[in-house]
Amino acid sequence: MPCSGRLATVDELRSSPFACLDVPTDPAQAVAQTAQLEEGLNMASAVIFAAMHASGQCDCTLASWATEYLKDLAIKMAVLQGYCPCVRANLTDAAKQLWLEWLSNELANIRMGKLELCQGETGSEFPALGWAEQTVTIANTVRIIQNRINRLGS
Repeated sequence: MPCSGRLATVDELRSSPFACLDVPTDPAQAVAQTAQLEEGLNMASAVIFAAMHASGQCDCTLASWATEYLKDLAIKMAVLQGYCPCVRANLTDAAKQLWLEWLSNELANIRMGKLELCQGETGSEFPALGWAEQTVTIANTVRIIQNRINRLGS
């Protein structure tokens, strides 16, 4: 996915639970509002793309869940950071602050590669387990070396 463009549409933003926007009945106001929302989504998308670029995630195929995740992230960022003019009235200042902290953490996780958006990748925080054969006798040491030679085919 190239890191350009807009991660969400104005219609998707308007239908979000975070936004409380109705399309104005006056055509001139509707056009002005749409332009403002598009600009807000562009600004939010640019911030997300910067985080993706920092971790090398701009030139990959996104995982199946990542497109919707990024769309949701862009909408929340556009609304909560004031790029778009209206937030649901029932969202308190404390709730807005919690969402902004969450957004900041998600961007940091993307930037540091802890949250991997690319298909087939696991991210740096993926739990992994490994083990190695160990020995305390010469006979077992020879067996371990022979097993490794057999595995490598040499």
